[in-house]
Amino acid sequence: MACEQHSEFAIRLKQCEDSIKELYARQTATEIASGRFEEKLNSIKSTLDTLVTKVSELAAKPAKRWESVVGTVIAAIIGIAIGKIF
Repeated sequence: MACEQHSEFAIRLKQCEDSIKELYARQTATEIASGRFEEKLNSIKSTLDTLVTKVSELAAKPAKRWESVVGTVIAAIIGIAIGKIF
């Protein structure tokens, strides 16, 4: 009877060891996947930052062009006024 219990405990111990090995393998796989996910997330963040910068630059271009047009018109008006005075 003791020998029978011993073999049952040995079988159960082997099952527990196998389960623990499987859990460690899953944990390692999860850590690897988590690292890859973090790398992809950082890449997306970098790309998003670049896009935000480009959109801001594009949004500022019309304002710069408008300022240039207004400056040219003002310079032309001042030039015409000075030309008529003298």
